[in-house]
Amino acid sequence: MASWTKKTAFTLENITRDVMAIMDHLKLKKVHVIGASMRGMIVQRMAIDF
Repeated sequence: MASWTKKTAFTLENITRDVMAIMDHLKLKKVHVIGASMRGMIVQRMAIDF
């Protein structure tokens, strides 16, 4: 969060890392994720990156 600017605050990569950080904090190892519209793109980034 410290490195966010108006240009980089809401990239798919940033949002995906936020979701993964929440999952790590909750110690979730396996999850089923689905999404529509913007959330669908986030889910795709999760599959690609992690």
